[in-house]
Amino acid sequence: MESGTCISVDVKGRPKDRVALARAFRGGRPLWRRLPLLAAAIVFTVMVVFGRAAFVRIWDVPLAQAATLSAFAGFALFFVALNLFAPLGRRNLEDPRGTFLKGFRIDVDEAGVHIAGENLDAHHRWPGILRLQETEKHFFVYTDGAQAIVVPKRSFITPDDMARFGAFIRGHIAPVA
Repeated sequence: MESGTCISVDVKGRPKDRVALARAFRGGRPLWRRLPLLAAAIVFTVMVVFGRAAFVRIWDVPLAQAATLSAFAGFALFFVALNLFAPLGRRNLEDPRGTFLKGFRIDVDEAGVHIAGENLDAHHRWPGILRLQETEKHFFVYTDGAQAIVVPKRSFITPDDMARFGAFIRGHIAPVA
């Protein structure tokens, strides 16, 4: 893990780690995760509101039964719409060709943060590291207001390694003037 003043960690990302980053940026569920629910809710509402009239007029069903049928149909269409739209957002997170899912190594030393992987070689000097956000399962090393390096805590061998990593980065981030 540590040699001299260099701290290294091997990271193997998962789609859930990217979702966590989106949550960290937005402070909640990522927008693409809300859209399927919104679309399904609209389908449900339209079915409940207008379906009752359709059951009464087209199939000559009594009003009380039409209300129940439209609610069940709306509920079924809610899940159909949810399943139709939900995979659209997931597809980009699970692309195995990307650097994040293939894995990479992060070396943190006095010069900055160096990231190397099969498709990536980048170095961020300390003035370019804006802040460190720590959640229960991740470190997010922000290099911009809209970009961060995701370091899952499961990547560390021991809790002590994880604590040293966080402390080292915090100790090198310049305070905002």
